[in-house]
Parts: sequence; structure tokens; C-alpha cells
Amino acid sequence: MMWLIQKASQFFCLVLLFLTFQTYLSSSSSLTQSCSRDEASALIQFKGSLSIIGTSSSGCDYVGIQSYPKKDSWKEGTDCCSWDGVSCDDTKGHVIGLDLSCSWLYGTIPSNSSLFHLPYLQKLNLAFNDFSSSMMLSKFGEFASLVYLNLSTSNFMGQVPSQVSHLSKLVSLDLSHNYDQTFDKRTLERLVHNLTEVREIFLDANHMSSVDPNVFMNLSSSLMSFSLQSCDLRGKFPENIFRLPNLKLLKLGYNSLILSLPKFNWSTHLEVLDVPNAIFPTRGFHESIGNLISLKHLNLQGSQISGSFPMALGNLSRLDFLDFYTIGIAMKGNEIEVLKIFTMLTSIDLSNNTFQGEIPKVIGKLSSLKGLNLSHNNLSGCIPTSVGNLINLEWLDLSSNRLVGTIPERLTDLTYLSVFNVSKNQLEGRIPQGKQFNTFGNDSYEGNNALCGFPVSKSCINNEPPPPSTLQEDQDGSIIAFGWKVVLIGYGCGVVFGLVMGYVVFLTGKPKWFVTLVEDRHGKRRKTRNRRGGGRRS
Repeated sequence: MMWLIQKASQFFCLVLLFLTFQTYLSSSSSLTQSCSRDEASALIQFKGSLSIIGTSSSGCDYVGIQSYPKKDSWKEGTDCCSWDGVSCDDTKGHVIGLDLSCSWLYGTIPSNSSLFHLPYLQKLNLAFNDFSSSMMLSKFGEFASLVYLNLSTSNFMGQVPSQVSHLSKLVSLDLSHNYDQTFDKRTLERLVHNLTEVREIFLDANHMSSVDPNVFMNLSSSLMSFSLQSCDLRGKFPENIFRLPNLKLLKLGYNSLILSLPKFNWSTHLEVLDVPNAIFPTRGFHESIGNLISLKHLNLQGSQISGSFPMALGNLSRLDFLDFYTIGIAMKGNEIEVLKIFTMLTSIDLSNNTFQGEIPKVIGKLSSLKGLNLSHNNLSGCIPTSVGNLINLEWLDLSSNRLVGTIPERLTDLTYLSVFNVSKNQLEGRIPQGKQFNTFGNDSYEGNNALCGFPVSKSCINNEPPPPSTLQEDQDGSIIAFGWKVVLIGYGCGVVFGLVMGYVVFLTGKPKWFVTLVEDRHGKRRKTRNRRGGGRRS
């Protein structure tokens, strides 16, 4: 009898547990609400108001984002919270996010668009579409809960409405690259004043020629990223931009701005400073650039910085990208120290300058190099065989110079080389064969009429390899006849390596300082060899 009572008790307990679990599941599912009927209807109407044209989002290809018509998944009668690009509040089912970036949208957004019937929106992204040169409407300023707004690269034009400044909760604002779009001083002043919580502002390529840069005097201390590239801004930019405590990215390039770094009592977390074509007062820049100790990316391409090289750059131990392209500053006896600053950089681009003389063979000992571009200069002499030591090299461009002699066979040892260009020189002889050289096409060699062998059409007369040029040096020699009179500067490229080049001046004659620097790593071994064999010195 007791046995039956125990079994019955266990059975009822299991039934009770099952019913409790089922009730829990039912209550949990009720927490996730389906989309509001009115908001679903508004989305369907918005879908029908715009065309789908693939070329409308062609810009996505350039930034590596896949584009496709997200609205194709929007089916009337289904839960809009499951539609592509739509996100909803879990408790009430309100549409709080709409991401239609790269969605092939084409057409205009009228003031009575059903898009503005989504009052709970917190995030709106319509970037990389084509809104047919329509005006950005003041209605965008009525999304009271909006924290994220991205209308970039969408072919809006005309005056940015001042109502955008009403979006006081914005954390991120991107209106960049709408090339016929204009900001006036009043709208910008209101933006700066009202966006007290903003962390990101991207307004690149908006017309601001009538704007005084001082409107940006009182940006929010919460700001982390700020970009105003190519806005036609002119004049002196407020110095206190560098005192913002959380700023990590600052891009102000391709304007006509005068920038001054604070001189005393300041620190910054700035990691990216991109200011091509800026003007820096010499004294302040040289004294203060070393305070940017968190800097990883520095682009001063085409900027005006006179005087000697800013040696304080040596304090920037985290720097991995540096662009000093076309900056004419003097070395004044500090060549070795300057080169040491850039030993961590892995790519050199000195193309389109007026360098003369031979390529120094000691460049072959910069073993960290992954990219070397010396094209479109006036270099002469032979390609140094020591370039074959750069075993990590992935791209090499020596085109459009006056190089002579043969292509060194040792370059076939560069097994990572994927780009090779020696076109438009005066090279001769057999093209090296095998390994990576079997992958290069005729365009790598065009303009060198005396070259023969695959892949060019000219056959070599005999099967014997050409003798080495008398101008090509032995591996350990250090004679350098490199008469570059300009500053060797650095330009960084490569998304994969996030790097760049350094800045070097090759003086007329034999630059002993360059040899000293590169050979410093091999000092003991080199000294031993010199004692034994009386190695040559220039």
C-alpha cells in the first residue's frame, strides 16, 4: 500500500513540474512582442516608395561591404521584427532600429514619407544609397529618441537642416560624403551646443567654406572620433581640440587649416591624427608633437612644417603609420637619429619625387620591409642584388626611372613577392625565371626593349644566363654612390599591415650615416670582418 502511495506522489510531482515549466515557457514567449501593426504598415509603405537599383550602392564595393536589397525580405502579414535591417524593442515590439545601408535604394524621401511614422527609432542607417540629389529633410530632426544617425554617401544635397541639432541624444552622427551638401555656421553652432553626449562626428566632404572654425571651440568632452576632411574650412582651428580627454581619432585634412598643438600641461589619448595639407607653426609643433605618446597613425602629407626635423617624434613608441610625403624639412646633422625613429616601419613609398643617383645597396638589410616603391624618380645605376635579402617583401615598384643592367637573379628568392614593376627603365638581358617571377605579366617589364625571355615577346639569343653587372656589389660591401639631395620621406600604405614609411635624407656623395645605421645591428660581426679583411669604407 505504501508503495502505491509513493508512486502516486512521484507521478503528481512530475505533473506539477511539467505544468510549471509549460507556464514558464508561455510567460517567457509573451515577453517578446511582435511588431506593431502601424509600424509594420509604415515600413511596407516606405518599401514601396523607393526603387531598387543595384548601382545605387556601388560605393559599398570600395569599402568592402556587401550590398543587396534588404527590403526583399519584407513581406506583408509577417512579423516585421524578423525583417532584414529591422530591430524591435523586446517588450513592446516597437521598431527601434532600421539599417538599410547598402540596400540598393533609389529615389527621394518626401516630407510625408511613412519613414517618419516610426517615432521610437533609436538607430537609423541609410548610408550608401542614392536619394537622387534630394534635400535632407527637417523631419529627420523629429526622431526624439535617436542615438545613431548615418546618412553618409547617399547623394543628399543642399543645406543641412538646423533641426538635426535637435537630436540631443545622438551618440554617433555621420553625414559625410554627400558632396553637394552644405553646413552653415548657425547649424554647426547648435550641433556643438546640443550634442552633449556625442562620441562620433563624421562630416567629411560637406561644404563649410563660410564657417569659422571657432564654431568647434566647445565640442563635447565625450567625443572620441571627429572627422572634417575636405570641408573647405579655412583659418585657425581651436587648439583645445587636442585637450579633449577621450578623443582618439582626429581627421582635419585637405582643408586650409592652421593647427597648433598645446605647449604645456596637456596629455591626450589620441591614436590617429590625419591632417594632410595643414599648416603648423614651426616652434609649437617641434616642441609638442612628442606629447602624443598614444599615437599610432600620423599623416602629415603635404603639410607645411618648416625648419629641422622634429626629433620629438622619437617619443612616439607606438607609431606604426607615418606619412611625411612632400614635406620639405632639413635634417641638419641628425640623419642617424631620424632613421632610428623609423626602424619599426615596414613600408617605404618614395614615388613621384626627384631623387637622383643609385639605389643604396644597404637598403637590402632593412629586413622588415614588406613594401618598397621608388617609382617615378630619376634613379640610375643597377638594381642592387641586396634587394634579394628582403625576404618579406610583397611589393616592389622601381618603374619610371633610368635603371640599367640586368634584373638580379637573387630576386627570385623573394617568395612573397606578389607585385613587381620595373617598367620604363633601360634594363637589359634575361628576365629571371621561376617561383614568383612566373606570375608577373608583360606590363611589369614594358619599356625595357633590351629585356628578353618570358613573358616578353623577345627571345634571348643564347641559353646562357647574362653575366652579373660590374656595378652590382658583393653582399657585404658598403660602397654607396647615392646622390639623393632631397629628404627621404615616408609614406605608409597597406590595410593589412597598417604601416608606413620613414623619412630619410640622402646627402650628396656617399651617405656614411645610412650605412652606419643599418649596419648597427650587425656591428660585432661586421667589425670582426673588417679587422680580418679590411672591408671597404666610403
